[in-house]
Amino acid sequence: MTTVAVNSGIKKSKRAIPNSVMGMALFVLTETMFFTALVSAYLVIKAGYGYWAPPQGLTLPVAMTGVNTFVLLLSGALLFLAGRSAAKDKNRLALQQIVASVVLGAVFVCVQGYEWIGLITYGFTLKSSVFAGTFFLLVGAHAIHALAVLLFLGYHCRVFYQKGIDKEFLTALQILWLFVVGIWPILYGVVYF
Repeated sequence: MTTVAVNSGIKKSKRAIPNSVMGMALFVLTETMFFTALVSAYLVIKAGYGYWAPPQGLTLPVAMTGVNTFVLLLSGALLFLAGRSAAKDKNRLALQQIVASVVLGAVFVCVQGYEWIGLITYGFTLKSSVFAGTFFLLVGAHAIHALAVLLFLGYHCRVFYQKGIDKEFLTALQILWLFVVGIWPILYGVVYF
């Protein structure tokens, strides 16, 4: 049996929204619902609980986390600029901006890890109080997301270096990283203040 291809005369049109961008937008929508549920649960627990603060004598590292938040926001801004550079076919600059974004994101995760170690050293653990448990749940969920996206971005730095920047896929990566960056100030405000 032989199959004959027939030209139907129908032209393929370019998609209004590339598949990678649409898929990432839908994924980010589900992640938004996930974090909305976590923040809502946190606020409900906090409202129904009497004393809501770290244990006596322990203060959360608000200032250090504030500076670290700026580092994360700068990382997001660099990835945004990388997309603009790639759109202007300045691929070398775009790649440098992506790498810088990943490095700053890694600094954020490492500083958060350092803060966690300090808190755990003082006995502030998942089991020490409801406040501590919900703190680590919210901040930990964000840390897992940040680390996973950074690994993904780091891998794609190598792919972009070897094969060139895929602008549509870079847009999808931007959506994901900017979500992780954008959700952090909300979590920082809710949990640290």
